[in-house]
Amino acid sequence: MANDSHKHLLQYSQRDGDSRKYAPNRDIAYVFPQLITEAIRGLDDETLWQGGIKDYLKFRNITVADIGEAAQTFAQGIALFTKYGYDSPREALGQSGFFDTPEAAQDAIMMRIGQVVAGAFFVAIRDVTPMGGQTPVSRDIDSMIHIAGMFASGLLKKE
Repeated sequence: MANDSHKHLLQYSQRDGDSRKYAPNRDIAYVFPQLITEAIRGLDDETLWQGGIKDYLKFRNITVADIGEAAQTFAQGIALFTKYGYDSPREALGQSGFFDTPEAAQDAIMMRIGQVVAGAFFVAIRDVTPMGGQTPVSRDIDSMIHIAGMFASGLLKKE
């Protein structure tokens, strides 16, 4: 039920009197396969491993074959989720065997997805922001900064 309460947050009215709603979450549905493919590509060769991911995988004795198995089961889990109506991605990923692969290989897939999504954001935000203008998601970014600051403050108080 909690997830349903946020669906309306991703519905925006069109400009110029157009009453149709735009849902940016639909964009994710269309670009997700390309983002995941790019994430996996960055892990398919040990020489491409960079920074913290490289150190982490080496420390955990993870091989390209381990990551390949995790990538394959991740992709199968996404296919299961989209085709067979599982209630959650976690359920579909469990069915595909993703959680049976080495945990560090799972982590590497998720870390790379995060890197690729962040990189895609930097390209996309420039595409939708007029030169010298304000981004259409500036309020959301301000909110993100505020929430991150509150989170960081909470962590600092606990130390």
